[in-house]
Amino acid sequence: MKTQEGNVVLRTVVKAVAVAASALVLCAAPAFALNFYETKQLAMDGVADAQYNLGHMYEVGQGVEANLEEAVQWYRKAAEQGNARAEIRLGLMHLNGEGVEKDAVKAAEYLTKAAEKGYAEAQYNLGLLYMKGEGVAQDMALAKELFRKAAMQKHEKAKELYFKLRKDGY
Repeated sequence: MKTQEGNVVLRTVVKAVAVAASALVLCAAPAFALNFYETKQLAMDGVADAQYNLGHMYEVGQGVEANLEEAVQWYRKAAEQGNARAEIRLGLMHLNGEGVEKDAVKAAEYLTKAAEKGYAEAQYNLGLLYMKGEGVAQDMALAKELFRKAAMQKHEKAKELYFKLRKDGY
């Protein structure tokens, strides 16, 4: 009986080590270094970066037929674990109605999460929402601040809008 229990424990440890090692490879590798099936297995094992990558594969049709609804599902799983890139994609997909119903409020919620983590792309897009009053109350001062933060990270469009708002007196 001890041998069977030992084998079960050993198999569990080996699987955990394999998942952890694969996750490290995934994090260090370019987005599509792993094939679709390897990425899907890691995503199903709960690896947030793999869930994001799988969502992207579904979104663009990389190694699988494009399917925006499936992309949204995998982005959500990654976002639930705090993956900012997934939060950005979900924000933009909600904003544009890609794979989900158009919803500027949800877009702002997802973009806010990623912007708070310091992601320039999220700061820029959230700034646009505040500038237009789309999904949030219009707030030009906050839009300018978000553009400034993104511009400090060399986001060129944010830099242009920051200086435009500054020139306009905001």
